Parts: sequence; structure tokens; C-alpha cells
Amino acid sequence: MNSLTEGAHVRIISVLVFLAGIAVAIFMSPINLSEKFTAKKAPVSGDQKLREIVESYRADESEGVVTGSINILEQLMNSKDKQKEMSPQEICEVIDSIVVNSTQQEFLDILIDGVFEAAFICPREQSEYWEAFVSTYAERCTKKLLLEAEENKIICAVMFDLVKAHIAWGALQDKPLRDLEVEELALGTLANIDNPDKLEPVVNELVIRLPNSATVAKAALLPTLLRAGQDKMIESVIALKPKIDRALELDPDDESLLAFDMFIAIKNKEPGIAEELERYTEEHPESGLGLYYLASMKWKQKDKPETIRLLEEAVKRDPENESYAETLETVRTEDFEAKAFSLQLNFSYTDI
Repeated sequence: MNSLTEGAHVRIISVLVFLAGIAVAIFMSPINLSEKFTAKKAPVSGDQKLREIVESYRADESEGVVTGSINILEQLMNSKDKQKEMSPQEICEVIDSIVVNSTQQEFLDILIDGVFEAAFICPREQSEYWEAFVSTYAERCTKKLLLEAEENKIICAVMFDLVKAHIAWGALQDKPLRDLEVEELALGTLANIDNPDKLEPVVNELVIRLPNSATVAKAALLPTLLRAGQDKMIESVIALKPKIDRALELDPDDESLLAFDMFIAIKNKEPGIAEELERYTEEHPESGLGLYYLASMKWKQKDKPETIRLLEEAVKRDPENESYAETLETVRTEDFEAKAFSLQLNFSYTDI
């Protein structure tokens, strides 16, 4: 097992995949897309009539394309006759122009002002996971919920980033990966996060370009984790050990990578793993990571009191770690068949 050193926690949004006794999660930080990816990179396309409408607002120096598109939407929402004049695809393209040309905050302000709802985000040819994601997030992005809770603004910001990434990445599809800039390839990791088959060649190109990047080394884990079914998740994680070792070599302080290393050592029943976790816990009194995986071993041994004690100490050390608190609640209330523990990979494409 690699040397265990303390890592930092990241505020993250999660997508969970559960397996026997443990949950594997791929986490992605809320991010803000570069201003580089604006309308010139992802132009409004489609019916010429719509182009003329949008371009007329672009030509007017008093109104930007976002304001113009919002005006069109307001007309559509207030007039059934106007709605009949434009096809669903044309309406989608107006919405796309708003997303592409807005910042996170501008988009949130538009939602809060009640101009339109995130449910209007246009359907795309993506996986079932993408459709479920947009549907779930859109439910949290209504004017009412945005005004009620700051957490909903974070969720909607993530949805905005992903939708904007899909639009911008779509404008790059005619270019070979080898001709794309690193920043554009990094965008591709976000745009294809729901499709491992499309993600893998993008990540492979990044590995060639940036062989010494710890973030890219972590990105190289994603296709395998996304592709693995519940029945093969444990085997897939164990098979990734050489890539995990490489990522840890580049960033030995990454706590999410250390968690993978601990998990593999536990599953492989490496000699002395409990002692090493105890040593890590003593050497890093501010970290709950070692305690968390010691607790997972006690849970496997059906020792609920000791599992709870270790998790309580982990929560005490790191009260902001939601995973520790959620696991503690689960083990207090569920039996030993519950999928209580999670394996977490922190990833932000903007670190590439």
C-alpha cells in the first residue's frame, strides 16, 4: 500500500453508484466555464428565421444577445400565437444562446427573475443518465426553490455548467482530438461525463499531452468506473490499482485517491492494513479518513458499537464531510446488509 498522507476536502456534487456493502461515487466540483467558450465557439444554429431574429438583437448595441433572446422567450411565454410561429427546435436554440452567452450568475438571475424555468433546457442526444440528471436538477431550479435555499443555487450552477459544456463541445465535434487545445479537451471531459465510450478517447489524448498531471491521471480512472456495472464495480476498482498508484505518485496528498488505495488494500486483505490505518489516524489528527475505513472493517465484522464509535470520531474531526455523517446515520439505523460506506473520487476538470 502507498504511503498515506493527508489530503484536502472539496465541496462537491455527487452521483452515487451502489454495490455490495459500499457505494462508489464520482464527485465533481461546481465550476465556471471559461469565457473562451462563448457564442463564437458555439454559435446559435438552425432555422434562418431564428438566426435573423437573434442577429437583429446582436446588431443593436443597446441589447446583447442574452437580452434579445430573453425578450423572444418572454414573447413566446406570453403569446400562444407566437409560440405557434416557432418550432420546439427554434425555441431550444434561443435558450441555447442564453446559456452559451451567460455567466453562472447571469443565468441564476434569469431563473430567479422568473423569465423561464430550467425545465425548458432542451433535450439532447445523450445517455439516460444525462436525461435523468437534467430532469432532477431542473426540479431544483425553479424561482421558488432558488429563493428558498442557497444550496439550490449551487445545484443549478452545476446544471448550467454541464449544459453549457454540451453546447460548446458540440461546436468542436468536427475537429480531430489531436487538433484540440488542452482547454478544449478538458471541456470534453465534462461534456462527456455521462458517456464512458466518448469520454475515454478524450482522456487518453489528455494523458498523452499531460503525462505528469495528477488531475489527468485521476480523469483516466473515470471511464472504467462509469462503465462498470454494480456487479463488477469492486473488480473494476481493484483492476485500476496501477493507475491509482500513478495518480498517487503525482499527488500523494489527494485524499480521494488515498481512499481508493485504502479500499483496495482492505479488499485484498493486505497484511497490516488495520495497523497502517491506525497509524495514519494518529499521524493526521485532523483527518477522519483512516477512521472511516477502520469503521468499514468493523462494519464488515458486524461490530456495530465500534463502527459507530469510529464514525463519531471521524465526524468530530471533519464535521463538514457529509459522507461521514450520512454513513454514521445509516449504521445507527440499518442492519449489516445496508450499503453504508462510500468510495469517493473528487474531480474538477478546471484543474487540468
